[in-house]
Amino acid sequence: MFLIKHEVQVLDAKLDKLHHDIMTHQENILILTAEWSYLNQPGRIESLARRHSDYRPTETKQIINIENLPYPKKTSLVRGRIDGD
Repeated sequence: MFLIKHEVQVLDAKLDKLHHDIMTHQENILILTAEWSYLNQPGRIESLARRHSDYRPTETKQIINIENLPYPKKTSLVRGRIDGD
């Protein structure tokens, strides 16, 4: 009888520790979710992008037709691969 009582007490202590660990992990998940929501705010990301890069919104004068794109000149090597020469 004493062995069973001792075994139950050990298992009960393990169960209490597991419950405590679960609660700790759940609290950490809530904190990390709140931090993630803050860090992913579009306004904050835009502000950081403007501050740390040369990013600027596209202006209409930067848009051209595909026909106006400069194409590199074909070399004989490229033509040979395409034409099978």
